[in-house]
Amino acid sequence: MRTFRAMEQDWHIEANYGSLRRVKNDTGVDLTKFIAPEDDTHSRLVSDPFLMMEVVCSFVAPQLEQRRITAEQLLNSLDEESGDATFRATSRPAPTIAAAAEQATP
Repeated sequence: MRTFRAMEQDWHIEANYGSLRRVKNDTGVDLTKFIAPEDDTHSRLVSDPFLMMEVVCSFVAPQLEQRRITAEQLLNSLDEESGDATFRATSRPAPTIAAAAEQATP
């Protein structure tokens, strides 16, 4: 699990079957392909900060709902420093995602 801080709160990125499915449904990004050498998911996320933040918002959607905060409010709270910290927390989850993908594969 990765954590980043925004809006004076900790936000947790946890890769499991449910969160990976939610991200895929919400953004079209299939993170189970993240570590496949022939897939461009990693480079797409690194080169497109808007797509990366969509993925982040999808991961934390249950927390947003629980805290009654919109994705827009969360994104508006990120300045350059906290945005960079969020990016660092979420751009290195390959081992966790790989483990979740392996568990999700029948």
